[in-house]
Amino acid sequence: MSDSWLHLEGKVAIVTGGASGIGRHITNELISNGVKVVVADLNVKEGVKLTNPYYLKCDVTKKESVDRMVAKTVELFGSVDILINNAGGNDYGFLDLETLDEKVGYTNFEVRSIMCPGCGGQSFLRH
Repeated sequence: MSDSWLHLEGKVAIVTGGASGIGRHITNELISNGVKVVVADLNVKEGVKLTNPYYLKCDVTKKESVDRMVAKTVELFGSVDILINNAGGNDYGFLDLETLDEKVGYTNFEVRSIMCPGCGGQSFLRH
């Protein structure tokens, strides 16, 4: 455990996009502070490599998937105290996309990855 002024030990967190990149670092830091972490991510390849946090495949652009993520977290740990909405993106940037359809698809994903946890927010508020 790290000596933290945040007093996070024993809390329950969901980290969307927590299987790799910045999300993985956030996950590791939460774990080092005694937080029980559910990593919600579409990246199954990286997600199944995680040993300490609970991995759950989740598409944050789909309300049903977000609702299942919250329900499973509550089933496992009894509550959700912290939500880190980190999901989004891919290996290329908007400017690297060539067609309008690619740009619309990318933009749609980015907006939905932010908005859908909000539309599933009622699930969080119930717990």
